[in-house]
Amino acid sequence: MANPAQQEEIIDTFKKQEVDVLAVSVIDPDRLTPILTGVRRKGITVLTWDADSHPEGRDFFINMVDAEKLAEHLLDSLAAQIGEEGEYGSNG
Repeated sequence: MANPAQQEEIIDTFKKQEVDVLAVSVIDPDRLTPILTGVRRKGITVLTWDADSHPEGRDFFINMVDAEKLAEHLLDSLAAQIGEEGEYGSNG
């Protein structure tokens, strides 16, 4: 598995090759968003999936699940597991 520094090197290599599209699962959004923003400035379309950059670092984010639907499912599952009785909290 790559670390952020390795991911930077890989992204820079593709930027220099002037690829048309770059797809990346971002390891460290704070570190890589500025680099991806530079890639976009060169006219390269940036797609992120699974692990996103900050919005300015990509053109599209692809996720396997809608966050709101996932939250609903998780809370429904929690309620079912505690017999829909008791107390629970959610942050977010």
